[in-house]
Amino acid sequence: MDIVLKVWNNVKLNLASAKVYTKDFLFFYIVFIILSFFIINNTLILILISFLHFLLNIILLYFLGKKRINELETIRTVISGIKINRFKSPDEIELHENLYPIQDEIRQMFEKERSDIDYLKRLERMRTEFLGNVSHELRTPIFAIQGYIETLLNGALDDEKVNKYFLEKANQHTINLSNLLNDLIDISMIESGEMRMSYRYFDINSYLNKIVHEMKPL
Repeated sequence: MDIVLKVWNNVKLNLASAKVYTKDFLFFYIVFIILSFFIINNTLILILISFLHFLLNIILLYFLGKKRINELETIRTVISGIKINRFKSPDEIELHENLYPIQDEIRQMFEKERSDIDYLKRLERMRTEFLGNVSHELRTPIFAIQGYIETLLNGALDDEKVNKYFLEKANQHTINLSNLLNDLIDISMIESGEMRMSYRYFDINSYLNKIVHEMKPL
């Protein structure tokens, strides 16, 4: 009984999968019946031929449905394999010959997914390096300002020549910090799409002179 039920459920499943072809088969079946009605005069033979034709249609629908289920299962298996990274290259993705157009689409999807993953990995690596550089750029002026203030508090505050120089240096570092924070805000806006990156010329000699001046011993 269980075997019969299993076979019956399998037949229903295959026929249900082939329902997309039902209208076409029904149309040709009706056309066949009409033509047979005008050609065959024997009613019994007409009924027998109609029944055999109907039975043949059911059998064809069954096998078409079975084929369609197998094709869908193959596609589902391939997509599941992509999700668990089973494929190393798009050439490993293979479908049946009649599914070549879908195979090409899946391969393109696979390549795009791999490209997106590689891009995200590079972006994450760049962000990590960027944060490391930012932390260094933040520490440098903060430690410098801290050193200037400690020196002033330890007695240099009374020396007008020294305290003015230290205050100017500390002020320059605060400007650098402000510029760095503005750059971080700009980068955040660029990543969010709120602002487009722009390129500008600047005086490199002036920029290098500022660096040399900051590194000059007291």
